[in-house]
Amino acid sequence: MLERDIQARVVAYARKCGVIARKLDFGQGWPDYLLLFAGEVMFVEFKSDTGQLSLLQRHVAKILVDHGFKFRICRDVESGIRLVDQLVNLT
Repeated sequence: MLERDIQARVVAYARKCGVIARKLDFGQGWPDYLLLFAGEVMFVEFKSDTGQLSLLQRHVAKILVDHGFKFRICRDVESGIRLVDQLVNLT
């Protein structure tokens, strides 16, 4: 499945669950989406099965994690749904 299709389905599910899902346009290296729910913050990078993080993406991800943020890579719809469910059930 293409990255954009995975992204569209997971984001639609997140919004249906009441999650604020915002596309990030901060420039190269930043994750695709920011998910917000009940005070929780999660950065999500969508990749196809074979997609890899670039060096810059790995660098940004490390900075985010080092600052205490959740960073996840989503490679398929099922894992994306589980990711959203985990975020919603943290509260």
